[in-house]
Amino acid sequence: MECEVSRNVGRAAESVAGLGASDCDCDSHLQFAPAREALERDVRRAHESASE
Repeated sequence: MECEVSRNVGRAAESVAGLGASDCDCDSHLQFAPAREALERDVRRAHESASE
């Protein structure tokens, strides 16, 4: 689930390369965005999508 959420966070965020993804092929599981509200919205959507 962690990989799926990370892939689906959206355009509001940028991946911080090399962090939180040592046991998979993802570039990163850590995301950063200067616009907190947009990041929170995208993270919620990504979690909801992964849960379906």
